[in-house]
Amino acid sequence: MAHSATPLRCWPRHVYNHAGLSLNVDPSSNQVQHEEREPLQCNPTTRFTKRAAMIAGMASIALMFTGVIVAVLVASRPWIRHVRTTSLKTEDKSLAFPYRTDAAPGFLLVSQDSKTHVSGSLPQQSSYVGDEAGALASTYDGVPWWANQSEAEQAEASVDDTSDSGFEEGAGDLQPMGQDLQPLSESAAPPPDLKLPQGDVLPCGTFIDQIDYPGNDLGPPFHISSAEKCCQTCALKLDCVAWTMVKVNRLCFLKGGHPRGALTAVFNADTTSGMPTQVGRSIPTITRKAGQSIFCFSLMLPWGYEKGLLQMQYRTGASIFGCDEYAVYSNQKIQVAEGVITRIVDSNLKCKMGGEFKTCLNTPIFLKVWDRILKDNRPRLHDWSVKVDPDAVFFPARLRGVLQNHQETPQGIYLNNCRLGLHGPLEVFSRNAVNAWSYGRNACVKHFRMVCSGDCQWGEDMFIDQCLWKVLKISRVLEPALLVEDHCEPPLGWQDCQDPGKVAFHPFKDRDGYRECMNNAEAPLSGMYK
Repeated sequence: MAHSATPLRCWPRHVYNHAGLSLNVDPSSNQVQHEEREPLQCNPTTRFTKRAAMIAGMASIALMFTGVIVAVLVASRPWIRHVRTTSLKTEDKSLAFPYRTDAAPGFLLVSQDSKTHVSGSLPQQSSYVGDEAGALASTYDGVPWWANQSEAEQAEASVDDTSDSGFEEGAGDLQPMGQDLQPLSESAAPPPDLKLPQGDVLPCGTFIDQIDYPGNDLGPPFHISSAEKCCQTCALKLDCVAWTMVKVNRLCFLKGGHPRGALTAVFNADTTSGMPTQVGRSIPTITRKAGQSIFCFSLMLPWGYEKGLLQMQYRTGASIFGCDEYAVYSNQKIQVAEGVITRIVDSNLKCKMGGEFKTCLNTPIFLKVWDRILKDNRPRLHDWSVKVDPDAVFFPARLRGVLQNHQETPQGIYLNNCRLGLHGPLEVFSRNAVNAWSYGRNACVKHFRMVCSGDCQWGEDMFIDQCLWKVLKISRVLEPALLVEDHCEPPLGWQDCQDPGKVAFHPFKDRDGYRECMNNAEAPLSGMYK
């Protein structure tokens, strides 16, 4: 039977008119306002015959039952609803990403990767790459540190303790930070114990573009076709609580719950991240205020005690593993812990003793280390970069307290940890200082070769101190709270590590002594991320 007008379907009001989203915002912040959708209205039918009215009534009953079935199916699945914001002001001047799941509403603040850390509107959830970060092909380009190799092969990595010793000549052509990156050519496979999701699967839970979750890797990354597949692979792995995918080369990083009990959300235009909330798993996230995000790294000799110390630190979430991001470098590919594989440095890591202070003349070694760090280009994502010796008992939470007193400058700033001059166990550089070092270190090499008529016979700490301070004119600030060590006029009884105002104690080369120092300092062995 034909009708003069075909009525629109009438869906229940709650399908289209969502309740206002209550976000977990700091009380001092302004309320985020939301855009509500109005319910669809039905076109009224002006005239019905008795038969038409009966048919319409039966159709309405059938449609109502269909709507109930659809509502039950939808309610049984975790569902993410993104909400547009119309106003945004936050106390710590960060970007806001509101999101909601049926299980747990939340509010994520993500600091911008900029010098001023000003607030702004929400970025579009697209593949747009920002100006500074977009100049780089990928954070993980270059010779991959995760070359395909089984865990057994990694554990059996050979240690060359008979290689040529002595001083390495020259530092080579030094490139600025982020330059000369090459696209990834190797292909990595998903974890062998997982089958990629196929068929009808639950849609991914939280899904945030331009966010990176560093650390807590469950193993080497692998290539995958999309962020959705990365999320679904995480959902299949029972110990996976988050994931990050590099967009340019489709590398998927699966994240676990250790060594950090919470992951730092870092702005990175090259990545997309999320959590498998569709299967009820997630992990707390942290957004650091401007000036508080730190990237920490250690150089590990493939022989001796350092690997054991780093493994203990990983188990307890201590030292560099309490930083917002961490990395371990060596001249061999060695698995330190689950998901922690050394990044290879082009050096035999041998140095001779000498110079005015009869110390290890390791400047060429650390120039090679910095070559790799700057090629990886992770310091650009953080406010501070921190070099930590494996035998230094280091507390990242205490360092953040100290950093509140030091502000970034346009030229950069670094902290001097001893009145006698910078000492190597703990070195702290701002983002702008690292950038200046990346462009200026080659000039420093040439300058000091001319001043000293050859090799100055300095350790790396003295070289980088003189380079930043005297040649590159970077702001140098004495911070005595950074370090207590035997070579910097320590107070009596310093080995008990009971000074709560010190960030690091050095040296403690065996695990028992290291653990005792940490316990005496009343450091929380878990939750170092706070």
